[in-house]
Amino acid sequence: IAPSPFRPSCPTSERIFRWKSPAALELDNTLRQDSELIRLGYWANLQEAYAEATRSTYGAGLLRFHQFCDRCSIPESRRMPADIHLLAGFIGCWSNKQSGSTLTNWLAGLRAWHEINNQPWAGEQPLLRLGCRSAKRTGKKHSRPPREPVTTTHMRLLYDALTNSSPRDAAIWACACCLFWGCRHSGELTVPSSNNFNPLHDATISSAAVSFTRTDSGINVVYFEIPWTKTTKEKGARLRLTARDDNLCPRRALEHHLLQVNSGLPPHAPLFAFKANSDARGFTPLTKTAFLDRCNTIWSTAGHTALNGHSFRIGGTVELLLMGLDPRTVALTGGWSSLAFLLYWHRLDEIIPFHTHAAYKHRDFRLVRSAIASLQSTVNPAIPDLYDTIL
Repeated sequence: IAPSPFRPSCPTSERIFRWKSPAALELDNTLRQDSELIRLGYWANLQEAYAEATRSTYGAGLLRFHQFCDRCSIPESRRMPADIHLLAGFIGCWSNKQSGSTLTNWLAGLRAWHEINNQPWAGEQPLLRLGCRSAKRTGKKHSRPPREPVTTTHMRLLYDALTNSSPRDAAIWACACCLFWGCRHSGELTVPSSNNFNPLHDATISSAAVSFTRTDSGINVVYFEIPWTKTTKEKGARLRLTARDDNLCPRRALEHHLLQVNSGLPPHAPLFAFKANSDARGFTPLTKTAFLDRCNTIWSTAGHTALNGHSFRIGGTVELLLMGLDPRTVALTGGWSSLAFLLYWHRLDEIIPFHTHAAYKHRDFRLVRSAIASLQSTVNPAIPDLYDTIL
């Protein structure tokens, strides 16, 4: 990228705030003329509007946009606000080199950059929608292969290989059970960095308010709160996990983690932190990378391919449906609306036969599909042909 005073060197996650255009500088000067306190308040309020991972994704797209503009000798004043022809040209030049979902994320980053700086956004025009539709088709060869699900076989391999008395392994097992049976995104229960976790985004032992209890009908359950989810954002969610009578019980895993092996951690520690004498804090937060590395090491040793964090959400969803749970209950468990869940299943139903015939060859999907069809007739949504759910 060409050097420019409008684009200072900074972490990827800070680009949407720190990279400017003449119009953005004019806004900043206007705010400063009103009051320095107003200017500081304006920018401070926007810092928490996006999760760090989202800001990083947006920052990557912003870099590609400016590289494109440099190559085409686009003046700084035209880069923001960007006109529809510039945006359409940007998408068109990348459409055969990146997946449609990647380009959609890049556009979302450009839109956020405009909105943060209070600039008009031209991306809602039909021309750009047509460009995005074309990009999804031409960029299919760059799309990631469908993500495989974690199965109960994977979970049993973890249980057998993890060391029961190890603080780290106890935290990993509890996290795995909660992700799987709670149908959650891995980023909702792990932290991005062991040295930089945010209580507004990451559940702590205190904020989770874990409750081991029993329902009126005598079913053992565990409840806990998480402050942020991918779908509800800062509204968070309450997880309700039912006990099982086998080794894959999420309640027993949490009890072992919080009340036995890792008991006594400070209230401000992340929910799945574990005791560590080598850490000055006395504990180490469980990061997404460390969690997945440990899981994949175990699975690869057993001859399985590496999986990613979303595989727990997919696998848990499939397993609950195969157990006969009503799709509405599964949707509530994973934090979907009925329509969103149907759209999710629309993609999921294509992936299961493709990847997991061996894992589920003794299972009958006819009853599951019948239940899904029943839900669809109630909600009656039209499933878009071009709906692009990232799995």
